[in-house]
Amino acid sequence: FEDGGNFPEIQVAQYPRHMGNPHLAKRNNASSSVGGGAASNNNSSAPSGRAIITRDVLSAQVDATGKVSYDAIVTGGTNKDKKVYSKHSDLRGCRPSGEEIALPSQEEETSTAERTQRALAALISTKVAMDKPTGSAIMAATDSATAHERTQFIRYTPNENAPGYNPQASQRIIRMVPKQIDPMQPPKHMHRKAPRGPAEDPVPVLHAPPEKLSKEEREAWNVPACISNWKNTRGYTIPLDKRLAADGRGLRDDATINPNFAVLSESLYVAERQAREEVRTRAAVQKRLVLDQRQRREDELRELANKARLERSHVGGNANSGAAAATAGSLGAVSAQTGGSYRAADENDDDSVESMTQRNESSSPPAAKASNEEDEQAR
Repeated sequence: FEDGGNFPEIQVAQYPRHMGNPHLAKRNNASSSVGGGAASNNNSSAPSGRAIITRDVLSAQVDATGKVSYDAIVTGGTNKDKKVYSKHSDLRGCRPSGEEIALPSQEEETSTAERTQRALAALISTKVAMDKPTGSAIMAATDSATAHERTQFIRYTPNENAPGYNPQASQRIIRMVPKQIDPMQPPKHMHRKAPRGPAEDPVPVLHAPPEKLSKEEREAWNVPACISNWKNTRGYTIPLDKRLAADGRGLRDDATINPNFAVLSESLYVAERQAREEVRTRAAVQKRLVLDQRQRREDELRELANKARLERSHVGGNANSGAAAATAGSLGAVSAQTGGSYRAADENDDDSVESMTQRNESSSPPAAKASNEEDEQAR
């Protein structure tokens, strides 16, 4: 990555910019001995089969504690005017003093604001200058503005012996104007890119030790796969939970439930309860009507039975009195005749009751017929 630093996640020996690389020194010694003992300069070495590696020899420097300062190679060159953090102590926090965290004075604020304004004005002027027309368009505009100033009138006298001479036009006046430049004409010179300058010297990147993520952090950083709602070129069967996770609707925490849903649920519950009560009341009323109708039918049948008994008793009494006045036969004959008359009267009464019952059943509704059948079964 050309940052000049070591990577703690790579578990091998690393030598940034070949500082302290023992293998490189061995290769250099082997190449010098094979090459006939030719002395190599201090700035370059050419190992066999490898590219030339340039090394700058720096003088050893010591820091404030008297130890060798190995970061001299990164604090020089283009980084000499910059603050380079290359030590482990740079990662440690410090307690700033009161002077370091003191608020700036009014003069410092004014000077900083002026410098910021000048820097912004320089950037804006550069952008504005890039948006302005350049090249042939500027030249065409300049020519159009100064065309009348550069216009020339030339008087000349043609030669009399020249062919096509007109004696009536012994002199001629010519107006010379600059040629109009096409604003859309491409430039006639070639644009050449300037070579890039030398790259800045790399600085070490201080990597923090890796930390093990917790379950909550892993879930927070879980990025679902991109699933389209319109295209499925491979024809995969995508579960609904994965599609909803890719939709991103679960990331919104401002979802609220409309209170009208509770009102609607309560209204439906009350309406269902009222409907159940109405159905129950209607069934009770219907049952009461059926019972009343059955009771009336029973009363009518009871009255008919009583009438039949009364009529039977009246007919039986008349028959007995007629038989006693007409004949004075033996008691056995009278009793036999009386018993026969009683049986005939009973049969006639039964026939009359059955005929009346059949007429009532034919004229009564189906519900009354059902109640009559139940009464007959009860009897």
